[in-house]
Amino acid sequence: MIHILWCRPLLKPRHLLSYLIKAQDRGKSVNVLYGLPVPPSTVQRLAYFGKRLLPGSVSVLVDYHDQLQHLKKFEEISGYPLGIFIKVDTAYHRAGIPRGSVEFSKLLTSLLDDEDVSTHFKPLSLYSHAGHSYGANSASQAMDLPIEEIDGLREASQIIKKLHPTTAHQQLSCLSVGATPSATSI
Repeated sequence: MIHILWCRPLLKPRHLLSYLIKAQDRGKSVNVLYGLPVPPSTVQRLAYFGKRLLPGSVSVLVDYHDQLQHLKKFEEISGYPLGIFIKVDTAYHRAGIPRGSVEFSKLLTSLLDDEDVSTHFKPLSLYSHAGHSYGANSASQAMDLPIEEIDGLREASQIIKKLHPTTAHQQLSCLSVGATPSATSI
């Protein structure tokens, strides 16, 4: 399996496209996560990039309900639903949607219950990035942060199951945590 988190302008991954296509031709699973908010002007280019890959190969980070409207265009162009990682604030308070907030509930309701929205996005995953781990003074301190992230995403997944008991178990596919200091201290 090939996982790529890309946080640069959309032009950069085009250089990877032939490699990713060849990897899929060899039976490798590819998942490219676009790690920046996707403005409406970028969705079309992202969808044409995704159209060259197999279904399920492209995902984006979402932390606000209104982002979903322009992201629906991805499926129209690529021919398959866009993967969604909800960026959850698990303690950093700089980026992500606070779990348990009204905004979190509204986003979940759209993704899981609103057929006009939910059919455009699969699967649903949760993402956390402990950006404050860059200030860690030791390996053990850096390793405490992924535990906080995992606990935060576990709490978010429990909220999802409580609010949407009939659909959440079918939808939630991945919990993603970690920042460079945490990963390099392992």
